[in-house]
Amino acid sequence: MSALARSAFDPFATLVHLRRDGQAVRVAWTPDVFRSLVTGTGDRVIGAKHAADPADFHADEWEMHPGGDEALYLLTGALDVVLDDPAGERTFRLDAFQACLVPRGVWHRLVLLRPSDLLFITPARGTRHRPVGTARPASSDG
Repeated sequence: MSALARSAFDPFATLVHLRRDGQAVRVAWTPDVFRSLVTGTGDRVIGAKHAADPADFHADEWEMHPGGDEALYLLTGALDVVLDDPAGERTFRLDAFQACLVPRGVWHRLVLLRPSDLLFITPARGTRHRPVGTARPASSDG
């Protein structure tokens, strides 16, 4: 049995980089991990996040993943997922034990309603951000 299989780790402190070649690599969750993490096309990153304060999620910032769909699994709490569709903002609620898929190229943000624990699987490569209140950039990827 490999050392990876025998050792437990905290998913709230450690991301898992799922590489397209099948390798899973542990990555320490630091404040700038997504700025320094190098991911390839087709890679995904799995992580879990505690949120007790609205600033813990990106309520004041839109996010978009041009590399693929993002899966969000809410383990505890409640939050709103806000999508910036061409027709306008669309909001739906996630409660504990619910999940959703955010489609590739769709600008989105999360608004905390109650302290929550979120598990996500994201295509981190090429992720873009913009502040709430700014126009959606005109481009073919969202």
